Amino acid sequence: MAAAGEVEEVMVMGGGSIYSQFLPRASRMYLTHIDAEVGGDTYFPDYEPDEWETSFSAFHDADALNSHGYCFEIWNAAKAG
Repeated sequence: MAAAGEVEEVMVMGGGSIYSQFLPRASRMYLTHIDAEVGGDTYFPDYEPDEWETSFSAFHDADALNSHGYCFEIWNAAKAG
């Protein structure tokens, strides 16, 4: 984080352990939920939806360019109190 210097926003691109390390420090999440079941051994960590507020959500159906539907969302950390 120190290497980023004085910037407005730092984006973290996982793997799973990287996401787990930085999620407690996050104030915003950009999430893409893909309508598909896939195998794998790396996942985004669990988070408490009650601790976040959705500020943007857009669903896109499968089409000629995308074989699966998906939803892109922006979540902001909920304000305490």
